[in-house]
Amino acid sequence: MCTVSFVPSEQGIVITSSRDEHFLRLPALPPDSYVVNDVRLTFPKDTQAGGTWFVMRQDTASVMVLLNGAFEKHIYNPPYRKSRGLILLDLITNSHDPNIWDTLDLDDIEPFTIIYCVDQSLEQWAWDGKQKHRILLPSDIPHIWSSSTLYEKNIRIERKIWFEEYLTNVEITPENLLRFHKGTKLDDRENGLIIRRSNGVRTQSITQAILKNHSCTMMYENLADSAVYHEKA
Repeated sequence: MCTVSFVPSEQGIVITSSRDEHFLRLPALPPDSYVVNDVRLTFPKDTQAGGTWFVMRQDTASVMVLLNGAFEKHIYNPPYRKSRGLILLDLITNSHDPNIWDTLDLDDIEPFTIIYCVDQSLEQWAWDGKQKHRILLPSDIPHIWSSSTLYEKNIRIERKIWFEEYLTNVEITPENLLRFHKGTKLDDRENGLIIRRSNGVRTQSITQAILKNHSCTMMYENLADSAVYHEKA
């Protein structure tokens, strides 16, 4: 939920997410199929809060990905009314409603950003704790996001440069995008793509979805045990 990339390729749209969490947080469950609000979804499950940071909706071949924080680092001020990972499930199961983002009650919810991709459309939804933001993004060019709660603005800009430089030097494939998320700046334990910070925050897993021809597939790798899971819509 802390680094997300979006890249159009010949194999389809590739969305990849690296999840950074404290190592003491309960381990997540690998992707599985769940029925939520009468909608079948595929997602890895956060066992601590019950939600997720990356969800695929089969009937619409759509994906939503969560990042902690909005545009700038906020002051952590619990208790919050509901987990952001559960808000993500509320949004995707009601995505048929074009007004769901505008009407959803987010009072007392910690700030977050959602990347939403469906039907070749790409949107960024952000809640800064006071106001909602909705940004329509071009879906024919690559994008990368880094969580504002973990990465200062100058670091987010630097990571964007790493991403752009990487894409100019490799063939754009899902496998190479995984290599970017798994192998970039490994010597930088604070701000590389695989972090191992002294405060216990670590990159726990990588999730990737490929969307093409109204279908989508999901790959999930638990970095702690090197287990790889593949789920197909």
